[in-house]
Amino acid sequence: MYRDMNRDTIFDELRRLEGEIVKAERRLAEQEALLLKLKREGENVSAISDALNLMREQQQSRQHDRLRLLPLAAINARRVRLDLPTIGGRASLS
Repeated sequence: MYRDMNRDTIFDELRRLEGEIVKAERRLAEQEALLLKLKREGENVSAISDALNLMREQQQSRQHDRLRLLPLAAINARRVRLDLPTIGGRASLS
C-alpha cells in the first residue's frame, strides 16, 4: 500500500498519524487514570478495562503504520538530496 505513495502523500500521512498518536496517548492516559480511580473506589471496571485494551490495540496499529512509513520517508528524503543539481560535484540549491 505505502510503496506507491509519493513523497508529499507519505509525509502528509506521517503528520496525520503523529497527530492521532499524540491525541490517543493523551486519551489513554486519561482513561487509565479513570480506571485506577474507579478501582480504588471499588467499582466494577471490566467494561472500562475492555475499552482500554481496545484503545491500546488501536494505538499499536497506528504506531505500526508509522513505523512502516518512516523508511519510505527516509528513502524519499534521500532522493530529494540526490536529485539536487550539482556544481563541481557538490549539491547546490541555487
